[in-house]
Amino acid sequence: MISWKETCKPKDLGGLDILTIHLLSYAFSCSTIWRFYNSESLLFCWWRAKYTSFWNPKIHCCSVYWKNLAVIAENIKQNMNFNVFENSKLSLLWDPCCSGTFIANRLWDC
Repeated sequence: MISWKETCKPKDLGGLDILTIHLLSYAFSCSTIWRFYNSESLLFCWWRAKYTSFWNPKIHCCSVYWKNLAVIAENIKQNMNFNVFENSKLSLLWDPCCSGTFIANRLWDC
């Protein structure tokens, strides 16, 4: 019997080069965040209507999955690039489209 940790090692180190469950989950969450902004499916339209943004601090009652996505979105925020176009699905106040910060923060800091 071989542990999962050993199985996930690269082949040249004796493993099978399989990604860990944590990495697969992280990659799927990043894909879900991307689809939140770029998909027209009913699920993502509903999420945008209900939650507005992953960075909206006014959301108190949400699912564990949404909270997990919000944590991951915060972690990858500096690697994201938002371009605002006509019909963009961005929240003007809560998405980090102003040099990686929120327009809402700039309004209330004045």
